Amino acid sequence: MARPRGKTTAKLPQGLYEKKSKDNRIFWIFYRIDGSSKSFRDLKEAKRLAFQYNRTYRVDPELVHGIYKDSKEIESLKLQQKPLGEYLPNMFERLVKEKQWKDRTLSVRSQQFQKVLEHFKDISCNDLTLIDVNNFLSKYDGDNDASRYNRYLYILKEVLGNCVDQGVLKENPAARKKRKMQKSKSSLARTRLNFDDFRRIYKLAGDKGDYWLQIAMELAIQTSQGVNEVASMQYKNIEDDHLKVIRQKTEDNEASHVRIPVNNEIKGIISRSREDSVLSPYIVHRARKRRYSGRELGNGITHETQLPNEKISRRFSELRDELGIQAEIKTRRNRAGFHDIRALSIHWQDNNGYDSMVRAAHADEKSNKIYREGHIKWKTADDVIIDWKKAE
Repeated sequence: MARPRGKTTAKLPQGLYEKKSKDNRIFWIFYRIDGSSKSFRDLKEAKRLAFQYNRTYRVDPELVHGIYKDSKEIESLKLQQKPLGEYLPNMFERLVKEKQWKDRTLSVRSQQFQKVLEHFKDISCNDLTLIDVNNFLSKYDGDNDASRYNRYLYILKEVLGNCVDQGVLKENPAARKKRKMQKSKSSLARTRLNFDDFRRIYKLAGDKGDYWLQIAMELAIQTSQGVNEVASMQYKNIEDDHLKVIRQKTEDNEASHVRIPVNNEIKGIISRSREDSVLSPYIVHRARKRRYSGRELGNGITHETQLPNEKISRRFSELRDELGIQAEIKTRRNRAGFHDIRALSIHWQDNNGYDSMVRAAHADEKSNKIYREGHIKWKTADDVIIDWKKAE
């Protein structure tokens, strides 16, 4: 005769027990007749499945039958009883090999994965539910930050998907989640940069001694390139009086390989960049502070004098806010940033009768064509000088 159930479990179906986690949260655990178990956060769901299971397997002793499991099924059950923390790092490594992310993207994905690992590492594979996924994503469910939510949902879907592929999970609960719709750009009320603000930030950069930022700003306005390209420009990229630029977001496309004429304006920028006597292969550079000497270089940084694109963008935004430019826009990310210099340059060219398509490395009708190695075609941009000191 079976032992009578206690008061807390008397109303629960056979095999189902109430438990408390370390943080005093109540959950329920159901034990199958083979000794395996499954945890639930939802009592209603736990009862439903427990009754269904008991009707099939916990029957009159005369009708009890054995449950046959082959070696593969037994091994799979063993895998699924371990915590996710034992598998997630390997799954992320598989994902990295599959996606072949570049340095900057890999750095971001790695940071996102660390948060995934921290949240899910102690949850056993057979206990993972949609509730756990929702608890994780709730941290990034800001009212105006759908893109951030979607990025974490993406990395979670991919990592847990690999777990399913390897037999660690039976299903991927994150796959049941939908991406959030992002607000249109018009609804963000973003204000673009104008030449007056450009000049004010440029002057303050000089007053602060940030001459490297002035060089970066001038290169961006004259070449119509973004911060990634400006930060990567090297003196060796100048060939036959042209500056070669590869637009990094579309580097496999024909339109992304551009030769920009090195006119007197760009020659002046490059000349001023050399005046600090810092030995650097990069046009935009800064001498490393002594206290940082000997430290390892960051991801994507190839020389100690190279400035990360994040540093360039951040310093531009700091000076913008110090001047009170667009202070009426409460969300800082909606204020004009360094990348808006590119938009300002393109806008000026379009209004003054120039074709900005080639210079800005915009995608064209052949943008989906992938060039074989050794057969890259460079497009030459028009010779344009933007007089930003007088432009309106």
